[in-house]
Amino acid sequence: MKSSTRNEPKTTRDLAYYRQRYRNRVFSKLVSFIAEQSERKKLTKKDIAERLNKDPGQISRLLNQPGNLTLDTISDLLLAFDAEAEPPEIILFEDRRPPNYMHPLIARALNVEIEDQLTTESSVAAEGKPLSFSERQLEFEATTS
Repeated sequence: MKSSTRNEPKTTRDLAYYRQRYRNRVFSKLVSFIAEQSERKKLTKKDIAERLNKDPGQISRLLNQPGNLTLDTISDLLLAFDAEAEPPEIILFEDRRPPNYMHPLIARALNVEIEDQLTTESSVAAEGKPLSFSERQLEFEATTS
C-alpha cells in the first residue's frame, strides 16, 4: 500500500485486506499462546470455559476462526490464563522493513544473500530504492555474459 500525504480515500479492497490481515495476525498469536499455555498448564477447553463461565463449545468456536474475536473476547481468553495483552505496536508504512523481492531459490541461483539483497549496492538503484526482480535479473545477465 503506498503512503499518501493527501487525504485520498482508501479503497474498499485495502480496507478489507488490512482488516483481515490484522485479524489473522492477532488470531494466530492468541491461538499459539493458548495452545502453548494449555499444554504447559494441562488445561482443556472445558477448563478454560469453566474459568470464564462459558460453554466449552463457545470456546471451540472462538478458537476456530478469527472472525469470532472481539477485544473483549481476547481479554477474557487471556484472563483465563492469568495474562493480558500489551497494546499492539503501530508502524507507519514508510517505516516498515522493505519487502523481499526475490524467492530464496532465485536468490541462491543469483548468488545473493536474502538478508543483504535489499541493502547491497548492487540491489539498490541510483534513486536508493530496491531493484525489482526483473531489474536484478537484467543486472545478473549483464554481469554473467
